[in-house]
Amino acid sequence: MKIPAKAPSDPATKVSTFLFNGCIGIMNGCHRTPFPGIGRQFPLSPGVRVVSFRKIQPMIEPKPLQRYNVSTFQCAFTLIELLVVIAIIAILAAVLLPVLHSAQIRAQRSQCMSNIRQCAMAILTFDSDNNNCFPPAGWQSGDWQVSWDTLCYPYMGGGNPANPAVTMTTGEYAANAENANALDLAMGLKLMACPFDTTPVFPKDSWMTSPNGGLNTTIKDYEMISTGEKGGAAQGANNLLQRDTKYGLPPTSQIQGVGIYWDDQNATGPNWNPPGYTDTVVRHPGGTIMLAEDVNNWNAEGNIWPCCVEGPIASGLGAYEVFYQIDPTITSAGAVPTGTGTSEGYLLYQLQRNRFNYAFHDGHAEALTYQQTCQPQKVGAFLNYEVPNGMWNINTAQ
Repeated sequence: MKIPAKAPSDPATKVSTFLFNGCIGIMNGCHRTPFPGIGRQFPLSPGVRVVSFRKIQPMIEPKPLQRYNVSTFQCAFTLIELLVVIAIIAILAAVLLPVLHSAQIRAQRSQCMSNIRQCAMAILTFDSDNNNCFPPAGWQSGDWQVSWDTLCYPYMGGGNPANPAVTMTTGEYAANAENANALDLAMGLKLMACPFDTTPVFPKDSWMTSPNGGLNTTIKDYEMISTGEKGGAAQGANNLLQRDTKYGLPPTSQIQGVGIYWDDQNATGPNWNPPGYTDTVVRHPGGTIMLAEDVNNWNAEGNIWPCCVEGPIASGLGAYEVFYQIDPTITSAGAVPTGTGTSEGYLLYQLQRNRFNYAFHDGHAEALTYQQTCQPQKVGAFLNYEVPNGMWNINTAQ
């Protein structure tokens, strides 16, 4: 029988729903009919039959949360597992620590190379601004002293070198702002120091340090190549180190580098324009050393002693040893005496894997063994590096 198409709200057709055995159905007024898939009749009221039927999923009651006893689980390592982990960590440390240390050494060497190159560029800029004349390594008269790094201070980011003026009388620059205010000093420049040169690895004399062992003054590890070896007032016009300004610049045929150290006997104040060599005296800029590393216990920025370096190696020269890169008798920090200038170059040479950094007159820098820079003169059974040639000398450099 066909069901009339009437809306469920038609009073002639009664519609209802029912739930049976997980099934839902809709009934309207008709006759008995069997459910699909059900093998028996379901009694319906007269005039009622099923018009739709679909299966529904029965609701599943959630299970209550179970509580677990933590003590039933094993959380701790066994002794064997712990030992294995410790062994692995020890092996990794043994492998990685030397690599990390080597990377740190390379980074410090690279920083030192960058520092000495910036110092060389400052000298070349000074040269351009001063009629193509290099600064002298230093000028001194009594308590007044002006070193090459003081003259180049503005070209390395320092500002006016004569402010405050007391900096020129003491030849020192403060290591920090607190010391600058307390001592009335100008702030020093970090690029003047090799990153390896730190206390107590490289001891400094008491006038450079505070009671707690820190530095009062900044460090200077780079010096110009001297015009010649040590002299004295008695040598007069023949003197190549601590030369009186009244004798003028020595002939280029007699000098090794352009870093002249003036000792003016008659000045009444600082000379802010001391004479220096023109850049034309350097015939091979790419092969002639301008700056060399010179680490010692008196190497304060702005200080004139030392302001230049005379050669790679010397010993037994007293306070003049600070003008040489290496004193072979000083092989440890404990061997550095106090109260006198002492070279600490051997310590730096070892840390840099038997290399020093050198800056050349064309502005480039290299890490070299001191043997690569010159040919020593043989004196008896010994090789003498006190008066070097090769890259150290403007007349022999190539």
